[in-house]
Amino acid sequence: MSDPGASIENRTRVAVVDDHQLVARAVGGLMAAEPELEFTRHAPSVAKLIGPRCDADVVILDLSLRDGTTPAESVRALQAWAPRCSC
Repeated sequence: MSDPGASIENRTRVAVVDDHQLVARAVGGLMAAEPELEFTRHAPSVAKLIGPRCDADVVILDLSLRDGTTPAESVRALQAWAPRCSC
């Protein structure tokens, strides 16, 4: 259930790793209706998501990316980048 009074500080930040932009847009659209969620960004691969700072609490990960990485490799890379992030 949505909390209409959710403050910006209490929102869960969500990133999406999916090589299909339509999927990422749909997930972002669904999150827009939930005040406790904040869609931070979309990347077509884990390598493109990883940057100097972690801006997500949760990463929704496509398990069949076309970049050749396995799900285990992707999760290991995300955990190394952001140990407190949930995948």
